[in-house]
Amino acid sequence: MICAGYGHVAPQKIDPKQDRADQMSHIYLKLGDAVIAINCPDQLTEVIATFWPRVVACDAQESTLTTIRIDAVTPKSWMILGEGFAPVGPVAKADIITALTDRVQQILATAKRGFVVHAAAASWDQETVLVMGAQGSGKSHLLAWLVERGLAMLADNDLFFMPEYDGLVGLGGPVAFAAGDKNKALAGLKDFSNCLTLAGTDRAVVLADPDWVLPNAPTRPAFVIFVEHASNSHLTIAPLTVQDVAAKIKNIHPDLDSAAIEKLQAYLGDLPAFSLNYAGYDDIENVVDQLCYYAISVKPDADVFRSYVQRMCGSQASRNKVMEIPARTDRKLSPRLTIGMATYDDYDGVYFSLQAIRLYHPEILDEVEFLVLDNNPTGACAPALKRLENNIPNYRYIPATGIKGTAVRDYIFYEAYGEYVLSMDCHVFFTPGSLKRLLDYYAANPDTDDLLQGPLLHDDLNTVATHFVPKWSSGMFGIWSESENDFDPDGTPFDIPSQGLGIFSCKKSAWPGFNPSFQGFGGEEGYIHQKFRNLGRRTLCLPFLQWMHRFERPYGVAYRNVWEDRIRNYVLGFEEVGMPLDEMRAHFTELVNKRTVDAVFQEVAAQKAKPVIGQAHFPKQKLS
Repeated sequence: MICAGYGHVAPQKIDPKQDRADQMSHIYLKLGDAVIAINCPDQLTEVIATFWPRVVACDAQESTLTTIRIDAVTPKSWMILGEGFAPVGPVAKADIITALTDRVQQILATAKRGFVVHAAAASWDQETVLVMGAQGSGKSHLLAWLVERGLAMLADNDLFFMPEYDGLVGLGGPVAFAAGDKNKALAGLKDFSNCLTLAGTDRAVVLADPDWVLPNAPTRPAFVIFVEHASNSHLTIAPLTVQDVAAKIKNIHPDLDSAAIEKLQAYLGDLPAFSLNYAGYDDIENVVDQLCYYAISVKPDADVFRSYVQRMCGSQASRNKVMEIPARTDRKLSPRLTIGMATYDDYDGVYFSLQAIRLYHPEILDEVEFLVLDNNPTGACAPALKRLENNIPNYRYIPATGIKGTAVRDYIFYEAYGEYVLSMDCHVFFTPGSLKRLLDYYAANPDTDDLLQGPLLHDDLNTVATHFVPKWSSGMFGIWSESENDFDPDGTPFDIPSQGLGIFSCKKSAWPGFNPSFQGFGGEEGYIHQKFRNLGRRTLCLPFLQWMHRFERPYGVAYRNVWEDRIRNYVLGFEEVGMPLDEMRAHFTELVNKRTVDAVFQEVAAQKAKPVIGQAHFPKQKLS
């Protein structure tokens, strides 16, 4: 907790016989030639010296950058004080290392000695491997794995780049994992599993054996790994060009100013580099260590290294260009209706869907906005999607990086300016006049809180299906109703049990949201309909709101669609709205396998109370 001053926490008198907290010592942290003095109780001196054996000096130094003072608040908690930051505390012993790490980085940045780089580093034979990635990307996991393979540790998550020394420095010694990830991260690491650990509130700090840690000094990397670790990932390794490296550096350091970004890009841009996505240590065994050995021992230039990665990894080294994340469209609009869609590398779908509305529904254009949520804003389609704003005046582009899949459509409602929202897949056409009639329906029923959908028009342009029959089939709760030839588009709206969410609409303030723990794709059909009904609302089919959907994908889809995500979402959603699980469980057991289904149910039971990874990237919803 960060306090404005001692007024928030009253220091308590400590009995010296009970605790040594009133006996103070000076120790010094050395990062390059930057020295920070720490004045703290003896019992904390031992902790700091133990976890930073290669950084701490106990002898007085000739000059120091600043002094950090640690004062006791209770026998088991302390305040951290110093120039350039607000007092921090009370801090427990288990959190003291992570709290000091944050303050040291803040002090160095304030002193303009350099800037924080989201990276970890290890070394072999005086050649440094730099592991870069956004916060939470798994840098610590990979660093620990590299150290167990025989590399020496330089520093864990977040190094400090000091341009005047053309090098990176860090607080070598501890490796910090998210508190809930430590056991899982160390499960495959025999040596680290036996190390001393401080189990803090948010982070667990594991002390590497001092013999594994190199003395702290500015270092220049030999090559770079951009890492993304996720439990549901497939192993993917891709060589990176200079442009790719520059884009990735900018994307994972959104808070650095342009001058710092340019310095870092110039420093790292010509080094051999590859991107790595993986789920577990078994994925990277005999792959990543081989790449590291080649880069360190052969010292190839960047072009040769890219060719080597391509040949070694074959189809795994897919050559997907990494783009800088485009800025969101800054445009204030006042529409009645927001037409929003999420997309993942489907520029053609977005383009033709939007232009079809503009061509064949011109009567609504003054009353709507188009909102495109890009779920892969570093992909090849992102710049083209962004440029659509130049030719569509009521278009807004929003890069969405926090969560991928079904639940991202919640963000459409958060971002919408319209009083009413129509969510559509990014490969949908509407029959002429249907969108105008939807606006007319809202004009006639301005206070409706119902979920509105329309009949699916088949590719023959004659037959329609109006709803889902609630039966399990092919991993989905619902099969399309029988096709109707003589369907009346002027008929009265009618209740339906559920339908696919290729298109759906409701008042912005009426949207109840998907379960915040949803991940990936699937699980929304039936669940969201029941959620509306539980709130006393209706789920209606409007006969006039006919739409076509592109189902065929000859080249496949760019995103991952895995059974575990779908099963998990159904379990979470059905439990939330009170729908039975037995039939669903039996269906997936037969379709997939019992082991996978049982594992997902066990995971859901264990993870219910934990926060969702990625959800913090989105603002808290305040729908009005």
